[in-house]
Amino acid sequence: TSEGLGSPDDLHPVQQQLAAAGGSQCGYCTPGFACAMAAEFYRADRGAGTPDAEHGANGFDLHAIGGNLCRCTGYRPIRDAAFALGMPRPDDPLRERLTEPAPPAVATDVHASDGRFVRPTSLDDALQLLRDEPDALAVAGSTDWGVDVNLRAARAPLVVAIDRLPELRVLDLTGDRIEIGAAVPLSEIERRVGLRVPMLSELLPRFASRLIRNRATLGGNLGTASPIGDAAPPLLALGASVVLVSADGEREVDLADYFTGYRTSVRRRGELIRTVRIPLPLAGVTAFHKIAKRRFDDISSVAVAVALDLDDGVATNVR
Repeated sequence: TSEGLGSPDDLHPVQQQLAAAGGSQCGYCTPGFACAMAAEFYRADRGAGTPDAEHGANGFDLHAIGGNLCRCTGYRPIRDAAFALGMPRPDDPLRERLTEPAPPAVATDVHASDGRFVRPTSLDDALQLLRDEPDALAVAGSTDWGVDVNLRAARAPLVVAIDRLPELRVLDLTGDRIEIGAAVPLSEIERRVGLRVPMLSELLPRFASRLIRNRATLGGNLGTASPIGDAAPPLLALGASVVLVSADGEREVDLADYFTGYRTSVRRRGELIRTVRIPLPLAGVTAFHKIAKRRFDDISSVAVAVALDLDDGVATNVR
């Protein structure tokens, strides 16, 4: 939180620069900018570089604050504050904390007047809950349902958090297929799989903003079955399948057979997407194109993915 970064008597360097540059007027957007800028401030590989429209001489990448909207100050003073940041001091307490691993997820069961929140310890426990509680809602990154919670006051009687389940965070790049766990954040897929699968390296930088990719998952993007989900066209072109799991067992479904209509799919009540499978070898020629009203951080007006092989100049296995 912005309050956790500093206090009025001891401002964080990011807060100091935002104030010095006049980067805050109404203050509504400032906490988000401050926290996102702080994350980039501590990026381990940030360093001096060649400045351009999107990068400062201090190595600050403006995509780190993508998705944050300011209606009154304008972005120039915010950008100036970002590009004026130095490097963290060696004794910076937050820098020291970042050298430690994240704490393990803790089993949680919270009851409130408007619902219940459960973080199970295993996939089996989660599947048991989903079978026994028909109204339970499984949530990973919450980048879709969270919007309804915020803007439409949506609530669920039982929320089951599956984002930290180790069984859903597997990434296997060996063998005759690539296995991507349904709860692996898109940012991690971008880092670890993007170079291996060119189609994903084209898709992911244009998928929402980096802040959203740090939370969003392939399981959630496919699980909602929304027709504006950007992951579906590339995965369809790559011939991907999904492994659906429930308390009664699991089954594999070709993604081409998965969607049945607007926000509907063959996924049954109590089932989760466990992994997404991309068969190998990949097609020799692939491409992803997205047309939107804005260059970044927008839904597709049109999205097209193409995968094919060339055999003596003849296109084969076209998807």
